[in-house]
Amino acid sequence: MTRRGRGARGPRATAALAIALAVGCGSDTPKQTSPPAPADRATDEAPGAGPVVLLRDRPASRAEPGGGAGGELVALDVVARGIPRSVHGAAFRLRWEPGELGLVEARAGDVWSSRALTLAREGLPGELVVAWTERGRGGGLDASGEALLGTVTFRRKTRGDVEIAFRAERSTLRDPDGAEVPVAWRGGRVPAPPAP
Repeated sequence: MTRRGRGARGPRATAALAIALAVGCGSDTPKQTSPPAPADRATDEAPGAGPVVLLRDRPASRAEPGGGAGGELVALDVVARGIPRSVHGAAFRLRWEPGELGLVEARAGDVWSSRALTLAREGLPGELVVAWTERGRGGGLDASGEALLGTVTFRRKTRGDVEIAFRAERSTLRDPDGAEVPVAWRGGRVPAPPAP
């Protein structure tokens, strides 16, 4: 029987790390939360603002079936930009007003390998916990330019602008050694649909 060194991680340990990250990102204990703060849209538009994970509205998504207030599908891409080290895993929490949007799905992007562990769960109305991570040692993705980590799709319940925020204190990127990769977390906005 071989004993693994302290730094070695097998598939079970990586899966446990992903789950610990997801659990560490949140709690099922109800908390008094305020609505998301307005997003810093300048970060999405201005390259070179340092390492950042941001939400970007996907305008084409509003053309999907189900149209009109109360039914339109909208999507936000989760984008990593300017990350100086390889990204092995991402765990984060999103917050929005549940009376304005309903969660449809959170899907990991194609940058993750087929072996990646992808978990997403709406623990409380208006709060989504996500963990997307590679399994095993090594690997990871290059987000030194820009990488689409995944997409979160919602069904619109109102006609106005809707703000969505990361809970930065409950969000983390990790490198292949498990070390935290410091980044800024920038929320996004789903703009109001055009007037008929």
